[in-house]
Formats: sequence, C-alpha cells, structure tokens
Amino acid sequence: MTHESANLAPAEIATAVHNNLRKRFFEVHKTDSKQLFIAIQRGDAIPFIEISVGDQGTIRCDLRLDDAQFKGKLNFSRFRRALDAHLTRLAGALEDGSGLNIYRSDDFKGLVYNHPGAIEDDGQVNFLVSSLHQKSPGVVHLLLFFVDPEILGL
Repeated sequence: MTHESANLAPAEIATAVHNNLRKRFFEVHKTDSKQLFIAIQRGDAIPFIEISVGDQGTIRCDLRLDDAQFKGKLNFSRFRRALDAHLTRLAGALEDGSGLNIYRSDDFKGLVYNHPGAIEDDGQVNFLVSSLHQKSPGVVHLLLFFVDPEILGL
C-alpha cells in the first residue's frame, strides 16, 4: 500500500492534531509559539507532526494558516483565542462521543473539522476551523483557516 492509499481514522488524526496544536501554541514558551504564528501567518508551511501509517511508514503533516477571511486585524492574541476555542470544541466532540462534525468534498480533496472556534472583538465575530488535505504523496497539510460567519449560516 502506498501513501496515496493509506487510510487514517479522522478521530485519531483529530486527537493527534489537537494534542500537537495545544503543545505548540499553549504549552511552550510564548516566544516560541509566537514565532510559529508569525511563520504561518506569512504563508510558510511549517513541518508540524509525523503520522504513523503502520507498515507504510509515516506521513508528514505541515501546518499552514489562511487568514484571508479574518475580519479586522489578526494578531497573536486573537489567533490563540480562536485556536483555543476551536480546540476546545474539537476536544469536546472527541471526549463526549457526540462525533466529529466533518465536511468532505470531492472538490476539496480533504476534510474539514467543522468545530468553529469563535472570537469576538469590537462587535466583529470570526471563526477558525481546521482542515487536512493531501499536498503530495506522503505529505498532508493541516490548514487553520478563518471562515466568514455567513458561510457557516450564522
């Protein structure tokens, strides 16, 4: 079996992603997490985690950020608040057994963990979600992105 045909359980991936995002943005020195934020905000794809696919080896997961739909000025503090809200909702779905709210699309070629992390500043609401999609054989991108509340029907 090749990396292209490796199947990973969405809940297992979500748990690994959750744990590593918590570690990289909340459990390390703030200077380190801020440097990571600056890198992904400028558009860099940062090596994030490796996911084991058993006998097939590992798949590298790179972290990216898309803040094009963020309303207002995104800074590190707002990003962390949105990420914390997203991760809290994701963890809640994993822990209480209610199931993940996953959006899949043939056009997108990936999956979206639709557990929006909402923040409000000066009356403006922004939502952060995450997605995984295959970039190339053996490489997936974890994309953190802001969506317009109207897209979510809110």
